[in-house]
Amino acid sequence: ELIELEKYNFDYVMSETDPMDKNQLMDYYNNSRFNHISPVSRLLIHNSLGKLSDADLNAQLERMSRNNYVDEYKKVWLKNQVQQQYNVAVRQQGRKLSSSIVLNYKRDNNGVYGEHSDCYSFKYNGLWHPIKFMDVNLGVNLLNERSKTHSSYVSQYASPTSFPAYTSMYNADGTLAAMENMVPLDNPRLSEYSSVLKSEEFNLLNERDLGFARARRTNIRAFFTANFKILPGWSASAHFQYEDIDYKCNAYAEAETYAMRHRYNLYVGEDYSNYPNITVKNNLPDGGQLDQTFSEGKYYTFRIQSRYENTFIDKHYVEVLAGMEYRDNHTTESGNVFIG
Repeated sequence: ELIELEKYNFDYVMSETDPMDKNQLMDYYNNSRFNHISPVSRLLIHNSLGKLSDADLNAQLERMSRNNYVDEYKKVWLKNQVQQQYNVAVRQQGRKLSSSIVLNYKRDNNGVYGEHSDCYSFKYNGLWHPIKFMDVNLGVNLLNERSKTHSSYVSQYASPTSFPAYTSMYNADGTLAAMENMVPLDNPRLSEYSSVLKSEEFNLLNERDLGFARARRTNIRAFFTANFKILPGWSASAHFQYEDIDYKCNAYAEAETYAMRHRYNLYVGEDYSNYPNITVKNNLPDGGQLDQTFSEGKYYTFRIQSRYENTFIDKHYVEVLAGMEYRDNHTTESGNVFIG
């Protein structure tokens, strides 16, 4: 259906009275800007210019109509999502101290080949009655998250709609196909500078074991609350909480990833420094790229509060509430980029 739609659209553009769209399409073609032209449209242009016979055109379109990129994508990139979760809880109650400890582990394969995320958590809550007019709540929460996912260097091309549905990852003999991505493979520049340019061939199967981002996030929160019953109707409380959040991510794109090969080619240019001897050089170091992201946050909270309430002569109610809260936040963020 997509092929038929493109054929209808091409016939309309070529036959419409206003030649603006036709001229733009042919300008893209004549200037080798093939990334603006779909594979089917390029075949139709070849045919209209006499470079491709009707029989060859129909044969190629018929072969393309049997492809199903979305189905191939599901088989090589997605898998059944599996989530595992394990919990252990221990509770203790004594005359003066009651405690609760919960351990939790969760793992998720994200439903994507080669990816996973893990989460470890620890929680402690305690209630302590040291003396008659005082009780204390205290607790510690620890959360540690780790993940391995495809970085944007790979995931930007890893969508079921990244390529037309009539394309295929495989050749007729079952071998991996050399697919076009950002640059058409018949662009004359690729052959002109073949000695310095890297391959622009793409295949998702070659990418799925590359370009991973590994992230770790740790969150620690500890709190302490003391409640005092000073006199009948008069109470006070003091609360302190400390929270620490630490995050680190390393996203690495190997030199073999399409993103790095394409970027390397973008920085190839002509060097006129020894004019009239013109040479071709690359202005980007050969190799991969490592992106590092760091962030850290420390958060302090201190709060005191006092409350008095009473009823006089059975009908006059009085309530007085006073308190203060102080918060102090410290956050830092940094990052590094290494190329080569």
